[in-house]
Amino acid sequence: MILKLLIPIVFLSTLFQCHPERAPDRPTTQHENAISVEKEMGLGLLSISFKKSLKLYKNPNDSVIFDQLDFIKDSHPETRGRLLFESKITLTPYRMHSGDSDTMAQDHINRGLVRFGPELLFRVLEKTDTYFKIIIDENTFETAYLKIDPNYALYTELSQVYANSCSNCPGSNYNPDFYIYETWENYFKRLQFITIKGLDIYTNPDGIILLERNNEDFLPFQVTELKGDWIKVKKAKLYASYFDDKINYNGWVRWKNNMDILVDITEQTYE
Repeated sequence: MILKLLIPIVFLSTLFQCHPERAPDRPTTQHENAISVEKEMGLGLLSISFKKSLKLYKNPNDSVIFDQLDFIKDSHPETRGRLLFESKITLTPYRMHSGDSDTMAQDHINRGLVRFGPELLFRVLEKTDTYFKIIIDENTFETAYLKIDPNYALYTELSQVYANSCSNCPGSNYNPDFYIYETWENYFKRLQFITIKGLDIYTNPDGIILLERNNEDFLPFQVTELKGDWIKVKKAKLYASYFDDKINYNGWVRWKNNMDILVDITEQTYE
C-alpha cells in the first residue's frame, strides 16, 4: 500500500451502540474463514485528542491499567514543537507520527505547505458503548482496551471534528477531548481519492469484469460504498480530465486481500 499524506490531518470516529459491535469469531467453513478476515483487519480506525493521557487495560473489566500513553511536547532545541509519545512498553499502532518540529514547520510554510501535525491511529477490533478493543502492536497483534470516557466527544466522521472545533461559534459543540472512530467505509468515503493501478473494475462484487486495468494510467477515484473486501468507485470530480468520457468507470474494486490493502490511498492533498 502506498499512502500519500501531503496534509496529515487524520482523526477518526464511532457509533453509540447498546451491544458490542465486533468482528466475527474465527470459524471453520470456507465462507466463514473469509468473514474472519474482518476480525484481523478490524472494524475501522480510532484516533484521539492529545490533551490527556491514554489509559490502556488488558481486559475491559479491569480497574488497574497495564500501561499509559503520555503526550509530551518536545522541548529539545533541535526538535522543539513535536509531540512525543511515551509509554512503558513499545507501541506500534496503525500510524504514529510526532509531527513537525518548529524548524521543520517553518521550512514547510516557507515552501508553500503547512505544518504537519502529529498523528495517532489504532485499528479497532471491537467497539461497545463503554470501550474500544484496539491493536497496540501491528507486528504481534497485541491488543488492549480503551475505556470510553463519557466526558469525551465521540465522533463518527472527520467532518464532525471540524464542525465542532470552534469554542465560541454558534452551533459548535466544542469539546477539547474527543475520540474519532471511522469504520472502514466512512474512512474510504472521505478520502480525497484512491488509485487502483493494476486492478480490474467489476459490475458487482465477484461479478463480471467491467474494465481491465493496465499498470500505467493515473486515474483517481472516489469511494461511494464498501461491502466486505469490495469498494464501489466512481471518477473523482476534481480529476475528471484524467478519464476517457467514452468509458464507464463506475463499478466495484477489491480493496483488500486478507490483511493486504490493494489500493493506493491519498487522504488529502495540498496545492
